[in-house]
Amino acid sequence: MTFRSISPGSKLSSVPSFAGLYEDFSHIELISSSKFNVFQVRLPGRLTDYALKVFPYKDGKISRHFLNEIMIADIKHPHIIAIHQKRKALRHSSSINSIKNSTVLFEFAPYGDFSDLINSGKLSNEDETLLRTYFHHLVEGVECLHAHGVCHLDLKPENLLLGVDYKLKIADFDVCVKKDNKEIFSKGTKNYRAPEIRNRNCRDPEAADIFSMGIILFIMKFRHLPYSEDLLIDGKNFYNLMLEEPYEFWNYHLKFSHKGCEFLNDDFCELFLGMTKPKPSDRLTIEMIKNTKWYQGEIYDENQLKKVMSIYLS
Repeated sequence: MTFRSISPGSKLSSVPSFAGLYEDFSHIELISSSKFNVFQVRLPGRLTDYALKVFPYKDGKISRHFLNEIMIADIKHPHIIAIHQKRKALRHSSSINSIKNSTVLFEFAPYGDFSDLINSGKLSNEDETLLRTYFHHLVEGVECLHAHGVCHLDLKPENLLLGVDYKLKIADFDVCVKKDNKEIFSKGTKNYRAPEIRNRNCRDPEAADIFSMGIILFIMKFRHLPYSEDLLIDGKNFYNLMLEEPYEFWNYHLKFSHKGCEFLNDDFCELFLGMTKPKPSDRLTIEMIKNTKWYQGEIYDENQLKKVMSIYLS
């Protein structure tokens, strides 16, 4: 992420798509500038911070990414980022030209995303109770999305945020679809996407989400990807190993992770492999995931989670 602090009234020449909007806020800070600009903002007279995501019009038309993002506007769930306000069209004049944007105001997640947390080593991947707790959050959030007919199609650690109460929050819905939508334009993210998303022949977006959830589960455990779409590792195609020789697949990963066999258990391996089957119809469903032995193990309650995470993040 790119971080930059901006005072009200200052010039925003480096982010012209946002020019003219900042007058609404007493504080504004650019926190991400990857696909779309995202700002941490505060309204005058309030202490609560929000995240503002800006979608520039393209060719004079409202962004389809904005229309996707607001599909979740009416979905309220503790593990789905909450939308507080959406504006379809805002035209602002700058010294250069007239700029038209759509904006979405979200709840602010102060502890960043799970990619940062995992890579920083601040999450203990050997605390299986913590891993299982956050996997529960992910499963419950996706279950709610699917119950409302929405499929994310770009689940990855960067799109999972850590909220003020240390709960996982699913975010970034700009490529999501209704599950009965036949037009899927998402290419997903390399190494997280289901094979059918990569091959552009997805017919079951719910199953595609399940595959990506399996990859996330693996990364939370090992802190690295299970395979690379384009590279051989130690002369091995880990994707083929995962599908055809699971015993060798786990042996190699334990070798690279410098962990003993006690780091893994059959229940975890069975769950991961069940979620990442190459054929969508063979994958575990949400209901089946929740009935697996590993999933039904111990988790932290809210107070325990706050205590554990406050220590890890101190």
